[in-house]
Amino acid sequence: VGTHLVAEQREATKTGIKGTTTSLIIHSTILAKVMHTLFGRVSTEKTMPDWTLQAPTEFVAGLLDGYVSGDGAVADKDGSITVSSASEQLITRMGALLARFGIFTTRRSYMPAQGKFNSVNMQHTMRVPQKFAKRFAQQFTLSIAKKQERLAKHFLDDDRERICRRDTLNDVIWDKITAIEEVVPMGEGWVYDVTVAETRNFMTLSCMPCRDTFHLAGVAAKSNVTRGVPRLKELLKVTKNPKAISLTIPLKPEFRGNQEKAREVAQDLELTLLKDITVKTSIFYDPEDNDTVVGEDKDLVAFYKMMETEDMVGDGEAPEEPAPKWSGWLLRFELDREHMFRKNITMDDVAFVLRSRFGSALHMIYSDYNANKLIMRMRLPDMMKGGLDDLVNLKKFQTRILNGIVFRGVPGIKSVTFREDKDYLELKDGAYKEVSQYVLDTDGSNFLAVMRHPYVDATRLTSSHVHDIYDVLGIEATRQTLLNEVTTLFEEAGVNNRHLGLLCDVMTRAGRLMSADRHGINKSDIGPLAKASFEETERILLNAALYGEMDPVTGVSANIMMGQPIRGGTGFFQILLDEAAFLRLQEGLPPMDDVEEEEEDLTQEQIDSALYQDESDLCSAAQLRMNMSMPKAHTTLEEPDIEMEILDEEA
Repeated sequence: VGTHLVAEQREATKTGIKGTTTSLIIHSTILAKVMHTLFGRVSTEKTMPDWTLQAPTEFVAGLLDGYVSGDGAVADKDGSITVSSASEQLITRMGALLARFGIFTTRRSYMPAQGKFNSVNMQHTMRVPQKFAKRFAQQFTLSIAKKQERLAKHFLDDDRERICRRDTLNDVIWDKITAIEEVVPMGEGWVYDVTVAETRNFMTLSCMPCRDTFHLAGVAAKSNVTRGVPRLKELLKVTKNPKAISLTIPLKPEFRGNQEKAREVAQDLELTLLKDITVKTSIFYDPEDNDTVVGEDKDLVAFYKMMETEDMVGDGEAPEEPAPKWSGWLLRFELDREHMFRKNITMDDVAFVLRSRFGSALHMIYSDYNANKLIMRMRLPDMMKGGLDDLVNLKKFQTRILNGIVFRGVPGIKSVTFREDKDYLELKDGAYKEVSQYVLDTDGSNFLAVMRHPYVDATRLTSSHVHDIYDVLGIEATRQTLLNEVTTLFEEAGVNNRHLGLLCDVMTRAGRLMSADRHGINKSDIGPLAKASFEETERILLNAALYGEMDPVTGVSANIMMGQPIRGGTGFFQILLDEAAFLRLQEGLPPMDDVEEEEEDLTQEQIDSALYQDESDLCSAAQLRMNMSMPKAHTTLEEPDIEMEILDEEA
């Protein structure tokens, strides 16, 4: 707009129209104030407001025309466009605005010499390379005639193909990395995680493409695996229908380093239905194939009829039975070429599976695999059992084959991806060495079927579903799988693995899986006090009182609730008196009267030797003393002495 006003002002000055010149000067003054408010006042403060990035195309075209025409330069040698400014923000946002039209730029900054000026500012230069300058010339027209002539000379008037350098080939822009430095985060603030579902990439304001931060969303097969508290609940309840199941599939040693074998196994295991490779389905009333109502299928039908006729002539035999009369309703499928290529499925494979399933009860015409569109036309016999309408039967048939025809894969395996794993160590020549291998990850599970695959190493196959392991490998493998899954959830919490191992032992000690909740632990015979300490305290105690249940107080929880030492450690054993052995020891002892008489004749040395022991003796009290506090013994209440009078018999 400013460029147009200046041009009109110059034209009015030449023609001598003073009123028009005055009016243009007034408009220019108003425009300058608006420009200062919206786009900045001085050169270092110039910027592009946020709303310009989303403005209409016509406005943006005028804005780019005014900026490049005013401050830009078009090179006479190659037609590249260069713009310089003292405002880095202006150059950055201008590059983002050009990227909206598929025009990408390069930037550089330099500090000019001070010279005769008192101060200079850092200069920032934006350059539109030759390839993208051609896109600029095709989409925009500059108001300055000299610059527009140069663009037209290089890109519009010359039809010759130009040889582009490697850094501008195709749509990939290659730029040399000059330096890499680590940036330390400044202060504490918010951290934003940007995720783009399709590409996992995002672009900054300076048009710098960045890879999204890595998490499980970056792994397709692991992106929907349940984590955190919901996964812990599934493990503690040992549910038979978890939300997400995954298999980790290692390959046999002779195949584990071959990427093509890993891709082949992934294609063999991933379940592929007809709906997975179908782009569009449609139903037409098309009684005659030779005069089809679908215009784009006429060449396909003609080619198919020609090939069918040649086959019949080549055989030299006429068909024994007349061809059945087919329905006038046509079921038409358009298949996905890219998806079929990834799955290694051809049109002949699709036709073979359908013929194997339905035989002569289905008429098919399909295009070659190299055709522009992969089309398959199907018809059913005209007379169907039950007398139902042909259109209704065709819709039922469509739903049946889309969801019920399996071309490849194992039931239960929704998707398979493979990755290179370098964390595996193998014992070779007496030392553990790192082994690079390809490992497959699945969404879904069919443990037994995957284990039977000839390329899969069944000895290292693992599943996140504990019931798969329990049904196939037994309770010991289930215990280890359960421990691995629970340990994975507590990696950052610092929980002692002995506690987790004890939990897994309790859940598998009976030879079967027992859930760690009131439906599992509280179903065992552990006494009402132990059950009440876990869940549903009021209900359990009320039922125990109502039915007179007895608690033997032998468990840990019951003893703690009663204030007693538990049956463990030093409290596990009890000392009992063996009366029979005590009587045998008394057989060779002298009478008690003789002992009492001998005790009266004891000397002081004998008394001292009995009271005091040698500390070097291994059996002395000092050597047997244990540094622990023993539970206090129960004190017995002393009853007062009872005075009794003994009467003589003679009295």
